[in-house]
Amino acid sequence: MTNTPQAVLFSKQHRKRYAHLERFSLTAVTHAVRTSNQLKQISAMLSAIARDAASPDERKALLQGVTTLAQSYASDARMDMEHMSIAQMRYTPRWKAFKKRGR
Repeated sequence: MTNTPQAVLFSKQHRKRYAHLERFSLTAVTHAVRTSNQLKQISAMLSAIARDAASPDERKALLQGVTTLAQSYASDARMDMEHMSIAQMRYTPRWKAFKKRGR
């Protein structure tokens, strides 16, 4: 890209316009890594349940633990998605118009 004033201006506008997308993609990657780790934990608990050596009481406790973990992780994922959608909304024209009217 050349260093003409128009090219520099376009570059600054482009960075400003799409900077929030970079933050959201980083958040999405972080969320995916955390979800992967959570699924590994659930998988480990399920493999312990699948082994024949566990007593019925241990299996019941592990199943309850898996259920609790899955519900907790689903709740966390819903909250993360809500926060991301609310944060993303700040960059929409409708939100900007709403904020201008409010001030």
